[in-house]
Amino acid sequence: MGRVLASPFCRTVETAQLLFDGRKRCRRSAGSAVSASSERYAELRKILATPVAPGANLAVVSHGNPFYSVAGPPYLAEGEVAVIRPQGTDFQVIARIRIDGWDALKGAPPK
Repeated sequence: MGRVLASPFCRTVETAQLLFDGRKRCRRSAGSAVSASSERYAELRKILATPVAPGANLAVVSHGNPFYSVAGPPYLAEGEVAVIRPQGTDFQVIARIRIDGWDALKGAPPK
């Protein structure tokens, strides 16, 4: 696993720590969500558009409103995940994992 980012709210920081085995690698970033400017989610868009190192992943634990603002519909439901392909200046949502789809992934062989 590469970096883990979480918005600056307790619920997202705790969720990130629980998801990633309690490792304290969460950085309170993607936090421009509390800004009042017209570019309030510019930092999140940049994070999602920036490619990661080969073989690495980036996990961003946030809220539905910021993601909806940069990715558009449909809105991410509670417990739902979007898998993103960074494209330098933009990004593409390549998959969504719904809350009822997590059990199916437990038995999936590693690729």
